Formats: sequence, structure tokens, C-alpha cells
Amino acid sequence: MIKLGLILLTICLVDDALGLKCLSCSSHYDQCGAEVKNLYRVAQEKCSSRCFIRIDRRGILTRGCDAGYVFADDPSVPNNGCEFKNDEYWCWCTDSDLCNSVPPNKLFKYNFSKNEQNSGAINDEDNSDSGTTGENDQLKRSAFFST
Repeated sequence: MIKLGLILLTICLVDDALGLKCLSCSSHYDQCGAEVKNLYRVAQEKCSSRCFIRIDRRGILTRGCDAGYVFADDPSVPNNGCEFKNDEYWCWCTDSDLCNSVPPNKLFKYNFSKNEQNSGAINDEDNSDSGTTGENDQLKRSAFFST
């Protein structure tokens, strides 16, 4: 009995040490919209990088782990923040398992028309004439769940 308990404890500790757990789904699936009501009905994956939630111009939400994406090792991508990349608006998080279950409000307010000619990086010059920190600049530096 003690051996079985130690084996189970070892499995749990190893499982926790392997990385972050992220939701992995698209809003094409009815359980994976803006609000995920039942976490156990949505696929989950282990992640060695960051969890993400992204939205495209059509309003399709996608959640997952960014390991394997071209920019997964890009040091300019925030661990906990949002940025426009590859014609989609991405928000990344690393602060807890399933941190990509609740999208930040700014994900739904992003103005894609600002980046019509953008190659994928946020253009900090968009608001340079205002004399204040631009919205894109604030989004890039803000924490994932900040208001």
C-alpha cells in the first residue's frame, strides 16, 4: 500500500514538473468560445513554453501552447501580455495551469485595421503624434489579465 502511494505521488510530481497545462481548442467547437464553462470538456495539453489565446479578423478564438510556433523562442514575445502577430491578435500567459481559459477583455476590442500593412510586429509609431504612450505600446507591456 505504501509502495502504491509513493508511485502515485511520484507520477503526480513528475507530471507537475513537466510544464504548464494549457487549453487546446478553437471556437469552432461549441465548448471553446469566449467563455469556457466546463474545463473537462475541452482538450488540455502540456506546454514547455507559454499558453496562448488568439483571435483572428473573423473573430475565431484559438487556445493552445505556443511551443512549435516560429516565434515560440522569440524573446520579444511577452510571457504575460498581448501582441499583434501574423495577422492575428495573440495573448500569452505563463502564470498558472489553464491560464488561457479566460480571455482578457482587450482581446475582443483589438482594432485590426491599425495593422493593415503590418508584417506581424506591433508598430509603436501608430500613436507617436499623440504625445502619450500608445494603446499598442500599453498592450505589449501589460500583464495578460490586467484591466
